[in-house]
Amino acid sequence: MKKTLDHIYAVVEHAADLPASGVPDKLYVVRTDETAGGGTILYHFDGSKYNPMSGGIGGSDPSLNGRVTAIENAMTTATHVFKEDFISQNRIDFAKTDASVGTGYVRTDRLASFQEDYSTTNYVDIANSTNISVDTANKKLALAAGNLSGVALSKSIPTTGTKYATLSASVRHKEELAFSGHTKLSQSYPQSWHMGTAVVVDRSSRTWHFWFISSVGIYLRCTNEDGKIAYDGLVLQSTDFVYHANGYSSSIAVDYSNRIWLSAVVCSASVYRSILYGFNPDFTSVGSWPLLSNSSNYVGFTSLYLDRYDHLWVYYGANVNSAYNNFQVYDVSQKDISLHVTQTERVHGGITMGAVKIVYDSTRDRMIFLGHGTGGGHAIRSSAWSISGAQLVSSVSISLSSATVHSINAVYDAKLDRIIVFSFSSGKIHIVHLNPQTLTQVWAGVINDSLNCVDAPISVLISGDAFMLAYSTTADSAQSRTIHVIGVDAYGVTVVPDMLASGNISNHYHPTIYRSPNGTIKVAYSTLRYGTTLMIEDASYQNVSSTVEFHLSNDGGTTWRAALSDQQIEFPTVGSQLRIRAALKAPQLGFSPEILSYSITEGNNSTNPGTTRTFISTSLPSVSPVGKAVLAADTDVSGGGIIEWYVANDGGYNWKPAIPGQTVSFPDLNSDLRVKAILHYPILASKPPVITGYNVASYSSIVQSDLDTLQQNLALTNFKVDTLSAASKNNMVRMFIDAFNDDSGIDAARSSFVTINGTVRGGLRDISPKMTGPSTPAPFVVKQSGQYSSYAGWYMFDDSDTSYWYTYTAPKPAGGHWASIDLGRSCNIVSFRIMPGNISGGSNGLKDFELYGSNDESAWTQIHKATNPNNLVYNNYVVSNPGFYRYYRLNVLTSYFQPDNALITSLVLQEGVDGTVVSKAEHLPIQPSFVILTAVDTGNPKYYISRDDGMSWMEVAKGKTTSLAGLPAGSRLRYKIETGNDSVQAIGVAWR
Repeated sequence: MKKTLDHIYAVVEHAADLPASGVPDKLYVVRTDETAGGGTILYHFDGSKYNPMSGGIGGSDPSLNGRVTAIENAMTTATHVFKEDFISQNRIDFAKTDASVGTGYVRTDRLASFQEDYSTTNYVDIANSTNISVDTANKKLALAAGNLSGVALSKSIPTTGTKYATLSASVRHKEELAFSGHTKLSQSYPQSWHMGTAVVVDRSSRTWHFWFISSVGIYLRCTNEDGKIAYDGLVLQSTDFVYHANGYSSSIAVDYSNRIWLSAVVCSASVYRSILYGFNPDFTSVGSWPLLSNSSNYVGFTSLYLDRYDHLWVYYGANVNSAYNNFQVYDVSQKDISLHVTQTERVHGGITMGAVKIVYDSTRDRMIFLGHGTGGGHAIRSSAWSISGAQLVSSVSISLSSATVHSINAVYDAKLDRIIVFSFSSGKIHIVHLNPQTLTQVWAGVINDSLNCVDAPISVLISGDAFMLAYSTTADSAQSRTIHVIGVDAYGVTVVPDMLASGNISNHYHPTIYRSPNGTIKVAYSTLRYGTTLMIEDASYQNVSSTVEFHLSNDGGTTWRAALSDQQIEFPTVGSQLRIRAALKAPQLGFSPEILSYSITEGNNSTNPGTTRTFISTSLPSVSPVGKAVLAADTDVSGGGIIEWYVANDGGYNWKPAIPGQTVSFPDLNSDLRVKAILHYPILASKPPVITGYNVASYSSIVQSDLDTLQQNLALTNFKVDTLSAASKNNMVRMFIDAFNDDSGIDAARSSFVTINGTVRGGLRDISPKMTGPSTPAPFVVKQSGQYSSYAGWYMFDDSDTSYWYTYTAPKPAGGHWASIDLGRSCNIVSFRIMPGNISGGSNGLKDFELYGSNDESAWTQIHKATNPNNLVYNNYVVSNPGFYRYYRLNVLTSYFQPDNALITSLVLQEGVDGTVVSKAEHLPIQPSFVILTAVDTGNPKYYISRDDGMSWMEVAKGKTTSLAGLPAGSRLRYKIETGNDSVQAIGVAWR
């Protein structure tokens, strides 16, 4: 993770050279400080005096590490708390967990008399079960497709006579976001129309609802985190005030002083005005409100964004008919706001704009302006601007067909490094991906589940990896406008099914989707639910889980007794025909619960021996990297059970014992936090140990502010200390350090490397994707010559050793059965590993095979041919004739079962990488003239520097001040590493 250290303000020779009054919250380096025995020392100016931050930086003070560690322990670090209640069960590593898992708990049980894992259907009564499906390949029972409920019955389980029985089941539930109710917000002025909601949660977890009341003014309803009303009334009163209902023109932001800013287009006496309003935390107004535009022509769009410098960006329409729109930037860091960009700028001139949006590109630290325009045809217009207000990319146009002029919204997706634009066209919601660097289109698609959107911009809320969209539609009724909510991923695949928010009541407008302080997703909008004038209401959504109810019978199914998992039941009489019944219910199609396994323990618990089971989590949300962790747990060990806890920050390779409530410190900084519990059920215990939840707080050794980041980095490694020392001695006051604990500072598109044990180097890199379908994720596409049932070719690439591609058409195609993959780019596959699957007995589905490459999916070149052993393990191969190809195809010539059969479990392709690492650009406020580069490496890697964004490079030597006079002018600094056969663990670059 690359961290820029830009708080060092000046470097002086002696403490006496420090200025009498420094700059508050800035750092000063004293090269030779007498109080530190002549060593280098760092001072922080707090506004009135200089405070020493550490003893000698360059190693002249032997107590440096201990003193910096004391500072580090005294600081407030970045934290994250993850809470597990075992309701959703999506953070359980079922492959490594053998404890019994149920809704809301994990526990261990006695040794079972009978166990079912659904690897076969031998004990499933298919004939008398309803609406269920058993997947023996993936070992699970679920509802059959297209069903919301079903019943699974077992066949009779052999028993000599059962009086007592305990059922232990492992069930994986699925949650769905479902509508839970409406709340009326409008309580005053029932004779006037209430329209145009704008909602924001401030920095003290209060929710501000603004809306516009025709001929009355702007209304505010503010509620505290506990739901109590903090303010309910007008904040602007005007009898001739009218909000233009079809303008959809309000936007809202909260600054770092917890002041609320609202931009809106209002109409009074046929004059449209774009106005910026400000409100203090006590609901009073912030001085005078700037008038952005004033026109007799309809102007109906505006957008706000608050950047990290506490500057408020306002993008607005100035005059649609004369076709231009502007932006202004205000400094809101002080009590009285001031215009930061002093000249009003025209963004997209000469184009009729109907909706606008500001998006912040956090990777490049710049603003993207997007507009949905109609001048010369419907299109998305975009431009890029620096934080200082200078234009970087002029207007770029992406055409749309028959688009609705008011429908545009957009976000920046840092994981994909793309601008994701949502718009409406031809009855569908469209998604367009823009390259943030060039603003050109790189992908486009349609949300097929969306309905006909008729007004308002599409409101967007990011929820995890999903985009929650709220929009208005007439699809439910030609006379009604209803509000719908749908969740999709970046490629438009539905992850939360479409939900009706408002009901079939006519005239619903202006949906605004947001998340309340307690995490509930809500949508605010105007409605006629309460009379003949529009009022404002909230629709709330909560997660609804699937359910499974178990019953046991010991008389073959004549009588049934409810069986809660892990609770012993007593039958009235002894019976010898034990059966299980499970009733499955899903909250929505496609959200079936999955029974993974169950066991039956016969007899009284006191007669059974003890046992031990393990629970292990998947990777948990945390800070990055994780330096410390504290675990707290909700458990029940009152019956004599024992639970041992462990935590790891490296994915579970090195577990550290964890006593609840005590801090665990990790020796190495990693970013994959996991939890393990070992549950012991002793012979004499009266009941099993149970975990009903746990919390794990993670703490980072790299804290949030730049000042704390610098202090922490001083203590992390001697390398970072040496980098700072070298920089200070050469009067270089800005630098960045990358220890490669993640790839956030690396330009992946320009780099070709692997990371092994925290070092970057050349080598082999797995490039097979984790497929979830034949063409997902994009851009990968898998095809095959044939398949049996649902066992398609993409299962070879789903990162699972239990699914597979299977086909046995006879005769087989000329050249054998084949499956191909489109990697979306040209790759040099130099090795691969392949695992066959068993067809019958000891006969496996792969013997003789060939691997081909192509760049047009027409002309194929054989790159390898081999005979695979008759085993069920990964077999590794080095490609005999490698080359750069986009398409790769596996041809199965024969198998060990029959000539016309083929069964492959997994195919992993590996490309060779040369160890080239190119950093992302640092956008510097000045042109760098000199650099000094330090690194921790093995061998002799080569290092290069560019200041024109990687267009021109200069090789530099480690530890030496290098002039950049030979490079073209520029202020976008990058480094490049060519490791060759060597490796690099960390790099630091300082400049002036």
